[in-house]
Amino acid sequence: MSAATSPRRARRSAAWAIVFAPLLVALIVLALLFTQQEDMRPLSPQSAQPGGAGALSTILEEQGVTVTMAATPQEAAQIAEQHSTVLLTPQATASDESIATLTESAAKVIVTGTDADFAAWGFPGTTTLAFIDTISAVECANPNALAAAQIGPIDSLYLPATDFFKDSPDSNTTDLTDTCFAADFGAAWGRSAEYQNVVLLPDPQFLSNQHLAKYGNAAFAVRELGSTPQLIWVIGQDRPEFSGQHDTVYTDWMVRLFWGLLGTIAVYAIYRGRRFGPLVAEPMPVNVPLSEADTGRAQLYERANDPAYLADLLRASTLAKIGPKLGLPQRSSADDVVNTLRSGSKKSAAELSEILYRRQITNKNQLAELTIQLENLEREFDVR
Repeated sequence: MSAATSPRRARRSAAWAIVFAPLLVALIVLALLFTQQEDMRPLSPQSAQPGGAGALSTILEEQGVTVTMAATPQEAAQIAEQHSTVLLTPQATASDESIATLTESAAKVIVTGTDADFAAWGFPGTTTLAFIDTISAVECANPNALAAAQIGPIDSLYLPATDFFKDSPDSNTTDLTDTCFAADFGAAWGRSAEYQNVVLLPDPQFLSNQHLAKYGNAAFAVRELGSTPQLIWVIGQDRPEFSGQHDTVYTDWMVRLFWGLLGTIAVYAIYRGRRFGPLVAEPMPVNVPLSEADTGRAQLYERANDPAYLADLLRASTLAKIGPKLGLPQRSSADDVVNTLRSGSKKSAAELSEILYRRQITNKNQLAELTIQLENLEREFDVR
């Protein structure tokens, strides 16, 4: 009877698995498809992450500015009007056609980042690393910068071509870029002399949620980006080959499907694992021999390259073994320990003090020598 029941039970379990598995897959996939994922894109107006710009976008909309997202600079060029501002985030690399359209338009264009085609935007210079916590607006013609007084942090500055080629006697390059927030080695804001409607922010991190509340960041950002009734926020690119990062070929639904399948496999693995019986709780606490614990800790500190700490650990271990046999209290002074061990050891008090306390261990060779001496000391008291 048992032999007949077992195949029947197996068939019943298989039938339940056939019905249950597709239903579970469907439920997980549907849940993932209808789950709103957090926007992780840098300086995205919809992102609440530290690197996002959701806070700035909200403030601008509260000030009456219409914030419109554009997938690419090409799309922004098609909808840009006279009373609008186009913000190109660092990942929004523009094609030559989009650059030409935007530079010839009546819209204000704000180019950000260090990977832009500066020459095409009317900036003959380059960028340089700065890593400045804050930078002030001194001798600046931009009223927005003067109102903010200072911004930061700034990791990259625009270096005008006049300064970049100043050490070359054959160069007659002149850079008439109007700059603000200037330092000795560059500026954090610049207006193109060739295209008066184009502005450059080489490092726009002060616009992010993480830094917006610092210094005069919010004041400058709201004035500079909110100077027109409409702000077109560009977060995509025209030319992937010119970007430092490649667009992923995986769409959102593919990623969600992957996690759904992974969850299904995990649930099925748990279901199949039931036949091995329940988990067995190990009795706690686990008792480990002192020598094994000392050896394990010694190996860890040896890998961490800390011979002094390891030496203290080995000395403490030796005293923990010898002390109870000689009746030493746990908080005995160094002199008491040396005098007590002197009565049962062939070594002098000076030698014992040198081994147990005074010698400084700075390398592995000294540590190895000390280890041998401690082992010999343990053998003298028969605790090895």
